[in-house]
Amino acid sequence: MDLTPAAIDRWRQNIANSTRANYLYEMGRALIAEGNKDVGLQKVRAALELYPALHDARSFLIDHLHAEGGAAEAKSLDSQGRTSFPDFPVAYVLFQVKRHLERKEFADARSLLATAGITGNASGDAVYCWQQIMGYQLQAGAPPEDLLESAEAIVALNGAEPKALEVAGMNALLLGRYEDAIRHLDDLCAATQSNHSALLFAGMACHCAGRFADALARFDATLRCTPDALADRLQFHAGAHAHSAASHLAMGDMDAASAAIAQAQAVDPDDFRSRIFLALVLERQERREQAVQTAQNALRVSPDHPFALIVLGHAQALLGQREAALATVARLKDCPSYLASTMLDLGMWMIPTILPLASQAGISLRQATGR
Repeated sequence: MDLTPAAIDRWRQNIANSTRANYLYEMGRALIAEGNKDVGLQKVRAALELYPALHDARSFLIDHLHAEGGAAEAKSLDSQGRTSFPDFPVAYVLFQVKRHLERKEFADARSLLATAGITGNASGDAVYCWQQIMGYQLQAGAPPEDLLESAEAIVALNGAEPKALEVAGMNALLLGRYEDAIRHLDDLCAATQSNHSALLFAGMACHCAGRFADALARFDATLRCTPDALADRLQFHAGAHAHSAASHLAMGDMDAASAAIAQAQAVDPDDFRSRIFLALVLERQERREQAVQTAQNALRVSPDHPFALIVLGHAQALLGQREAALATVARLKDCPSYLASTMLDLGMWMIPTILPLASQAGISLRQATGR
């Protein structure tokens, strides 16, 4: 690198010009917003003359001129920017996105950003925009498809962003994109030096993908984590034992499944998951009346939980209680279909029984459509 005194002076002057230009630009925008257009435009033009690479000033001036009937000058500024600065087209799109964000037009911002095809260029600004969109989506309770798109866009630009990895992993899990969920959640664990929550949900994703040994490995890793809060330790350790039972059942190891449930209940006797996974074990042991009673007890703790409804409906159907089973499964209508579908994948052997009941009850599940 050239570190001659002349080069250092140019570098310092460039920083000074950039700082001064940003100040003039912000002042100009403020004056225009207050109705002092002439002086405001002078400031913005001065900013661009001082520092032609200030893309926000150029973009603002182009849009302002278009709105005020100065199309010819706007076109000239745009052409100059594209000729002199290869990164200006991307910067101009990001400027538009940020304007939408300022106006709380999140849907327009997301649509424009999603179709812009932005990759490595201007990734800092692009990540900022996607973070703003994802934050709004989280607050607004956006569907998992939208959250996954935003989170994966951030991950593509900055693969070590923990919140984006968490959102991407959880929503891929809900959407049945289990291999994607595993990848994102494993990356989250690596980025945060293990993460009890991510390990548990990565294990669930492995189980739903049919990778039972991998699921058990992640549940074991969850048990080796020691969250500071006692409530977290109880929640995640009990959950790891309970979910291990399902993987042992899928692998045909009834004794290990029963032992896992006993361990879960030893950690937290009141844990809902221990109760419903116990019903699953009882059902597989063909102790179906006890399975029905245990599932009903679980629903008293967590009314209308989709997994409990699925287990209860399956046990009732196997007992020949078809009308009761249909009524139980019909209660899934109050649950998002993507969540019910994911819960069904935790007990995949129940699919042949539950899907006909769900279809009769008018409930759309992923497995019924092959998705």
